[in-house]
Amino acid sequence: MGIKDFFYEQLGKQVEKKKLQKQHAFESGYGFKKSPEERKKLLEDHIISQVSQGYKLNTQSDFLVVLEKGKKPNHTLHFLLCFPTIGIWILVWMILTLNSGYRRKTFEITEYGVIVERD
Repeated sequence: MGIKDFFYEQLGKQVEKKKLQKQHAFESGYGFKKSPEERKKLLEDHIISQVSQGYKLNTQSDFLVVLEKGKKPNHTLHFLLCFPTIGIWILVWMILTLNSGYRRKTFEITEYGVIVERD
């Protein structure tokens, strides 16, 4: 087998692979545009799955949603704990406050029904 034959064989394999990928995309529904109602339903299902993992709904539009997860420290409690500890508790309070940020996820659904996460 010469180099030319090898090249054509590899090219044929790549073409066949792309055909299979396209066929899979169409069979799985990614090849067709979804109606707005279908897209809203898919996004709603995704929101439900994320909420079950502990995320809270922050903002939602028809095809975009912002979810967040996290807890704020109880600032009143930490302020009161500073008095009996003569201010030493401020260090603990600062560390807790700096490490207690929210994790936000933004999801968008494309016109093909694919949900994309944007950070």
